[in-house]
Amino acid sequence: MALRVESSRGVATGPGPAPAWARVRRPWGVADLLAALAWTAAVALVFRDAATFHGAFFYFDITEINYPYRDFLAGELRAGRFSRWHPGLYCGFPLYSESQAGYLHPLKYVLYPWLPTWEAFNLDTVLSVWLAGLGTYGWLRRHVGPVGALCGAAVFGLGGFVWAHLIHTSMLNALVSVPFAVWALECAWEGGRARGLAIGGLAIACQVFAGHLQDTLLTASALGLYGLYRAATERGVRRRLAAPATAATLVGLGVLVAAVQWVPSKELLDRSPRAAGLDWDDQTFGSWSPELLPTLLVREAYGTRARDTDWMDGFYPYHEMNIYMGIVGLGLAFLGASSYRDRWVGFWVLLAIVGGLLMLGRYTAAFDVMPKVPLIGSSRIPVRYHLWVALAVAALAAVGADRLVLPGRVRLRGMLVALGLLLVVSVPILVSVYTPVWTQPGRWTGSEHIRRYNWLAWELSLATGRTLLVGLLALWVASRASRTKDAKTRARWASVLPILLIADLYGAHYDDAPTVDPAYWTRPPVTARRIKKDPGVIRVEGTAMSASGEPGFAWGEVDFLASRDTLAWSLPPVWGLRSTIGETPIRPRRYWTYSN
Repeated sequence: MALRVESSRGVATGPGPAPAWARVRRPWGVADLLAALAWTAAVALVFRDAATFHGAFFYFDITEINYPYRDFLAGELRAGRFSRWHPGLYCGFPLYSESQAGYLHPLKYVLYPWLPTWEAFNLDTVLSVWLAGLGTYGWLRRHVGPVGALCGAAVFGLGGFVWAHLIHTSMLNALVSVPFAVWALECAWEGGRARGLAIGGLAIACQVFAGHLQDTLLTASALGLYGLYRAATERGVRRRLAAPATAATLVGLGVLVAAVQWVPSKELLDRSPRAAGLDWDDQTFGSWSPELLPTLLVREAYGTRARDTDWMDGFYPYHEMNIYMGIVGLGLAFLGASSYRDRWVGFWVLLAIVGGLLMLGRYTAAFDVMPKVPLIGSSRIPVRYHLWVALAVAALAAVGADRLVLPGRVRLRGMLVALGLLLVVSVPILVSVYTPVWTQPGRWTGSEHIRRYNWLAWELSLATGRTLLVGLLALWVASRASRTKDAKTRARWASVLPILLIADLYGAHYDDAPTVDPAYWTRPPVTARRIKKDPGVIRVEGTAMSASGEPGFAWGEVDFLASRDTLAWSLPPVWGLRSTIGETPIRPRRYWTYSN
C-alpha cells in the first residue's frame, strides 16, 4: 500500500510507516473555535482586573512615560486635533517624532477617542497580548493542528517576553505584528505573493507606528534570516533568488509605508545626544547572564520584583531578564526540535540558537563586532533578542504538541534528556549564587531581612512545587497520548497540554500584571490641585524620590498614589500643568548638557 504525505518538504510517495511529524494542511473547524475561546478566556483571566476596569495599569514606565504620552494624544484626538507638538513638556516637545505615543497605530483610533484614557490604555495592553496570541495561532495553524497552534500561541502570547515588557506598551503594540509578518511572508512564498506582501508590509509598518523601532529591526532581521535560510534549502536558481527577494520586498514595503513616522523620528534622533552612538557598555547593558539559566526551569529561582526580592538588580533591568516559557512549553519545544530534518522546523531550531547566543550580549564574543553592524548594531539591551527565541520556541512547541496528536509512537526520551541536562547545569549555578546564605549568615539579621528571606523561601518553594507538579502532569499526559492508538482518544489526551501550559505560565506570572485603584489617574494628587490654584505658575519641575513602582506590591500595603505627589517624569500635563522637564529615551541635548 502506498503512502502519500504532504509535508513541508513536498509530497513523498512510497511504502512505510508515517513519519514522526509532517506538515499536513488540516481544515479549520469547531476545534479552532474552541481554541480561540480558550485563548480569549486565558487572556481575560490573566488581565481580569484591567479588562473589567476594576484596576488601572500604572507600573514603572507606564506612569513615567507611556501613559502621559497617550493621555495627551487622546485629548487631542477627542478635540479633533492631530497635534505633533506637546507644549506641556520641556519648553515644548516633538511628541510625534519621539513616536512612542503611537500616533498612527490602529489601536489608538479604536480606543482612545471614545474612552477615558486609563480605560483605553488598559484595553490597549490587553488587546495587544490577545492579538499577538491570535496571530500566532493563525500562523502556526498553517503547519499544525489546533492543539499545537494553541500551545504555540500560549508560549508567544503569555511567555516571558510579554511579561518583561508589560510596562513597555509600545513594545506590546509592536509584538502583535510579529506573527502576522511571518505568516504573510510564508503566504507570499507559497503563491499569494501580492496579498502576502501587502499584509506583511502593513504589519511591519504598524510596528514602526507602535513607536518602538528596535522591535522593527528585530522582526525585519528575523525575516531576512528566514529568507536566506529558505534560499539555502530551495531547489533551482529562480526559487533561491525569489526567497530572500520576497522577504526584502516585504520589509522594504513596510519601511516605505512607515516613512511618515520613522523619517521624523530619525531626524529627532540625529539631533539628540544618542546620535553619537553607543559605546560597548551601553550596547551590552541588559545582557542575559548564564547565571540566570535556572529561571528557564523555575521562573522564581531568584525571586521576583513582585515579592520585593529584587536583589538581582545586578542584572538590571531585571524585569527584562524574564525569558520563562513554561516547563511544558520548553519540553514540547525539545520534542518538536527532534523533527529538525524538516526544513521548516530546522529554521526555528537555528533561530532559537542564534537568538539565544545574541541574548548573552557581553557574555559572548559576538558583541565585540556588533557595533560594526549597520542599524541593529546600535541597539541596546541584548536580552531583547529573546523575541527570536520566543517565536522559535512557540513554533517548536506547536510541532511537539502536534506530534502527540498525530498517529504513531512518539519517543519522549530525547525531551527528558534535554530537560535533565538543563537541570543538571542549573543546580550548581543555584548553589553558587545562594552560597552566602549559609556561609555568611551573620550579614542579614535585621527583622526586615528575615521577612524578605521568608518571602523568598516561600516563593521559591511554591514555584518549585508548582513547576514539578505541572511538569509531571504534562509528562503523564504526553506519555498517555503517545501510547494511545485510537485517534480521538489520543487527541483528547493531547488537548490537555495547552491547558497545562497556560496554567504553568499563569502561575509563574500571577503577580506580574499589577493594577492600582483607577483614582490613580482620575483623581489628581493634592500637589497638582494646590499648584493649579496659583495663577502665577507657568511651569513646574518635579524630582522623583523613588521609582513610580517600587518593588513590593505583593509584599505589603504600599501607597502608590504618593509617588505622583512630586509631579515628576512626564506627569504634570496629565493634571493640566506644564513641566520644564519630562521623561524620554531621547533626552534634549541642552538638558543633557545642563544635568551633566
